[in-house]
Amino acid sequence: MTMHQLGARKSKMIRHLATIIGISLGCIAGMIPLLFVNEERMLAINVFRKLDVDDSKDLTPQELMDGMAKLGVNVTPEQVKSVFDDGRKETVTFEEFWSHMHAYDDGKKTTQSSAEKQE
Repeated sequence: MTMHQLGARKSKMIRHLATIIGISLGCIAGMIPLLFVNEERMLAINVFRKLDVDDSKDLTPQELMDGMAKLGVNVTPEQVKSVFDDGRKETVTFEEFWSHMHAYDDGKKTTQSSAEKQE
């Protein structure tokens, strides 16, 4: 395009409109992954990282007990032991921690629904 054509009002409008459309489409494309984020899992990852004080990517029973106390969650030694396969394991990874939390939640929901049925 010539300098005269680039300076024309119509050319400037098209350029600005294209910029607006490009930025809008880029923002929308950038937000699409947010539709697939598992917020519960992300929260669990953050909790696990806070509990893992030595940043070893796994938890020891002591880290779990101390971390839960700092979070204000009362856990018994038996509950901690159950996370570590009743003492057969020395550490747990995030995936093991995550599956145990889900098993605990599922059991809790089952117990609650059974109690509600009895009432």
